[in-house]
Amino acid sequence: MRGRQDYAAILVDSERIDASAGEEIVEELITDTLARGSRKVALDVSPVQSIDEYGLEHLLRAQDRCRAAGGELLLVAPREPLAELLEASQLYLYIDIYPSLEAAAEKRRRASSRHAGAIAPQQAWLPGCSISYPQIRVYRGQ
Repeated sequence: MRGRQDYAAILVDSERIDASAGEEIVEELITDTLARGSRKVALDVSPVQSIDEYGLEHLLRAQDRCRAAGGELLLVAPREPLAELLEASQLYLYIDIYPSLEAAAEKRRRASSRHAGAIAPQQAWLPGCSISYPQIRVYRGQ
């Protein structure tokens, strides 16, 4: 499909993912990103320090929505103490978690190399990162 952007990145610029932030991320950003045609969403959680049970529930809901659209949700760049919380919750059993955007992009490169001849999407650059994603969205917490 011409003009479709299969990949998008969302930076969660908040120290916490809780019920309110999770609701906004899933209901607004993820849903809107999928409606715009992206199917694979890299959620950069590098600024996030903590997540509660409602935040975890919203991430699982976001993954369900991405999968229903034929895509997937990738969590990238979790830092301590968030990385420990994600491990303790065993979220990695349901959502792929990568140490960096570069590692997530490597998965993208491997997958796209299997589809030789596909039209490359128009790209935008994440500030300070050598990896490109077509759509960059930012969630700024309260």
